[in-house]
Amino acid sequence: MRKIKRRVIVKGVKHDIWLGLVKKGFNNATIFNLYYYTGNPDDPDNKPVALKNGFKGEKEAIQYGIDYMQSLIESIMERP
Repeated sequence: MRKIKRRVIVKGVKHDIWLGLVKKGFNNATIFNLYYYTGNPDDPDNKPVALKNGFKGEKEAIQYGIDYMQSLIESIMERP
């Protein structure tokens, strides 16, 4: 699994997120499965959580993960 760190900015606050990307090939087709980490991926207690499977491209999967985590953080920050 490839670990990817990205930074998203929500309401002027920077948040670091960790995504995991797995590449699988079937005959001539390649798909990517996307995971996210709730904390530091080097910590053995933090396990990857499946986000979505079946992406055709790496950039598409990473962008989906960034957008998903950004909307998740926004909804958490809006809670009273």
